[in-house]
Amino acid sequence: MRKSAYRVCGMVLAMAIAFGSAPVTTGNALAKTDETTKIKLAEDPQVAPDIKDPTDQTAPVVGDVPSDGALPPLGAGSLMLDKTSINAMAGKSVKITLTNIPGGTSTLSGVTFKSDNDAVAKASKIEYAADYTSVTCTVELVAAGTTVIRADAAGNTYSCDVRVVKAFGKTDFSMYRPTNFVSYFKKRAKKYAWYYDGEWGKPNKYGSTYRGIRIGKTVNDVIREYGDIELKKCSKKSDPFLYEKQFNSGKKLKVSKYTEFVYKSGKINYRLRIYFTSAGKVHGFIYLAGKSFDKISKADYKRGRRAGEKLI
Repeated sequence: MRKSAYRVCGMVLAMAIAFGSAPVTTGNALAKTDETTKIKLAEDPQVAPDIKDPTDQTAPVVGDVPSDGALPPLGAGSLMLDKTSINAMAGKSVKITLTNIPGGTSTLSGVTFKSDNDAVAKASKIEYAADYTSVTCTVELVAAGTTVIRADAAGNTYSCDVRVVKAFGKTDFSMYRPTNFVSYFKKRAKKYAWYYDGEWGKPNKYGSTYRGIRIGKTVNDVIREYGDIELKKCSKKSDPFLYEKQFNSGKKLKVSKYTEFVYKSGKINYRLRIYFTSAGKVHGFIYLAGKSFDKISKADYKRGRRAGEKLI
């Protein structure tokens, strides 16, 4: 029998969702032991250099500048973009950097960034490294779709493919049964609420996230629906839900990493946290409203469990 539970403490609500299964095709990154791992379909970008406005007169001038003030020509050299692809949610901004620019002059002319489709993503602010050997462009992700950002320099064009997925919002909480979790929280809860389940339940029409992520889906499945994600190491110290038997067997956790998405409405943050096993499979997910996971104390959690449990 499915044991989905809706827990209420005063105005506190707890709920659960079950998933289906799918084969695993990725997940090697979950074996890493670092606290945070950025996971992308493309290669991880290099770290962009410190940047300054070229009009800043205090910025250093590196290299020889002709006595007549003329700038040396900008040669193609070994110029390259630090990213060849972007895969992220609408509403965010991502920086791309054209590196290895020769000359070290105090200004760079002839370097431009443009988008093939400004309705999907547009090139906006341009900044220069302190030593003027790289140029960084901020790319604003506007709406779901695909486009290409092109950097033109020294007669050459350098391209970055951009894929934008729908912004995370209220509709992402629509799989809460039988109404929207955000709407329900606003009507019934005052402080905080949660709703969770996972592989321990039986699939039903509510057994996935709004974007179709179910039990057994892989890291890459999540990336395709939500854009590039950041994986963090699971810890009971910052997540009281991991004390539940569904997430651990004795002292050993059944989950290894998680990723989290946040939607803000008014003063309330609504969170979706997806948990992965060490093999890279989705194990379960939790909706949480009103508090962040690390602010839910053991006392909060136990208080919610002691309150009358109501089966959904």
